[in-house]
Amino acid sequence: MKTKQIKKILTLAKNIEESVESALSLCEDYDIKKDLRYIQDDVQEIIEELKLKTMKKYTIVTHSVQYHEYRVEAESMEEAKYKIRNGALEGVEHIRTDSEPPENDDIVHGSCEEIKSYPFSEGDTYYTLEDGEWVLSCWDCVSEEMHDENPNKVYYREKNKESKV
Repeated sequence: MKTKQIKKILTLAKNIEESVESALSLCEDYDIKKDLRYIQDDVQEIIEELKLKTMKKYTIVTHSVQYHEYRVEAESMEEAKYKIRNGALEGVEHIRTDSEPPENDDIVHGSCEEIKSYPFSEGDTYYTLEDGEWVLSCWDCVSEEMHDENPNKVYYREKNKESKV
């Protein structure tokens, strides 16, 4: 079975699961509810099996102070990056951490895609101290650009120096 076919079946299975959930919320008959729950369990099992068939393995290296190599199971490189950025554990295997990999390390310096890691996720609020004044901000793409320009900038989770990130 091709990946395209599996994805189509997966979409249909998810729609069935949503329909079962809707039916469960409307149904008052105990026997019908029991049957619907069996169907729901079967559909969830099928969805998990189909997800596994569409997953690919990606190698991702992040670099802040050290290089961190991960092997990530995901449907796409974008999903793999998202999992790493947001600290997902499921489908993520940490391979190694290396502060100074040799120049001939093909995984770190070669074909592997490198993504940046940031101290916050999009939408998180954080504080900085600017000329002795607390400044509240919301992490977004502009924050990432500013962080790339000055990766040593100090950030705080709360309006106190003890919450330094």
